[in-house]
Amino acid sequence: MQAASLRSIVAALVLAGACACSSDDATVAPYQAYDFSTILYDYSHRVVVATYADLRDESQALVAAVAALDADQASLDAVAGAWRRVRAPWESSDAFRFGPAETLDPSLNSWPVDLQQIDGVLASESELTPAFLRNLGPGVRGYHAIEYLLFRDGTPRAADSMTQRERDYIVAAAQLLLEDATLLHGEWESGFAQDFAKAGQRHSPYPTQTDAAIEIVDGIIAALDRLANAKLADPVLQQNVELVESQFSWNSLRDFEDNLRGARDAYLGASADGDAQGIDAYVKSKDEALDWRVRAQLNEALEQLATIPSPFEENLDAGAEIDATQDAIRVVIVTLRDTVRPLLMR
Repeated sequence: MQAASLRSIVAALVLAGACACSSDDATVAPYQAYDFSTILYDYSHRVVVATYADLRDESQALVAAVAALDADQASLDAVAGAWRRVRAPWESSDAFRFGPAETLDPSLNSWPVDLQQIDGVLASESELTPAFLRNLGPGVRGYHAIEYLLFRDGTPRAADSMTQRERDYIVAAAQLLLEDATLLHGEWESGFAQDFAKAGQRHSPYPTQTDAAIEIVDGIIAALDRLANAKLADPVLQQNVELVESQFSWNSLRDFEDNLRGARDAYLGASADGDAQGIDAYVKSKDEALDWRVRAQLNEALEQLATIPSPFEENLDAGAEIDATQDAIRVVIVTLRDTVRPLLMR
């Protein structure tokens, strides 16, 4: 075949293809990446900000209960109950321990606390004010400093065993907790939530929406990893109750449950009104069976956690139940890391 004829045939085929596509493909929209706008807005405002608002409000309730603390048992029991309630939103937030929380986490939740320094402060003549405690560093404030002063072996202390200086310490530490919780809520509500929701736009720290969506999944994975491979693993491997977080109040299993529920909420975009969109909406749009698998695995992890005898502090030898719980959590981690995360990048 001559070169001129070959060129004519190719040109004719190209023209025919163009003509064939011109009418049918005119209505086909060009490819567009998934729009995460609703998911990012709901996550940042209706999950994260809502949780931190609850944390702030419960911190205010703790301060109010502490203001009434005196030598009678009823007032001490009320403070102990308020501490357990303010603990819940913090543990639920473990799946979004990024952004402002990265810098505030030590002040709110340092573990282990410096018991020697706390006892030294109590034995001193220093004025126990919020400003004084703040200057001593995170190891003598936050949840676990207050917990140490309130509880013994899982129950509120006998009121007549608490000194006035211990009460003064609790007053100062509770005020600092409120200040930190208020700051955390404010930093998200006034700025970081908007930056997160507007990922991919100018001035956002997230270059693309996908980067922000991956941050959500990575936050869930990190929280689950801490739970399975540190909070559950370390005390059991060493058979050392001193490594159990929330050991004075015996609140550990409730902490773990809140960690898992918070991770599930972060995936589902759960909120008080119940109609928010989460990462699950994206996953379902791509692979409905995968979405149901993640949901089922999260529920299985919660069910396995419920089999660990309470209190965790006195059942570190419950190997079968603890192992099964760790395994169930690790299954979720693998699914999120190896399947969901890569799916976000398609």
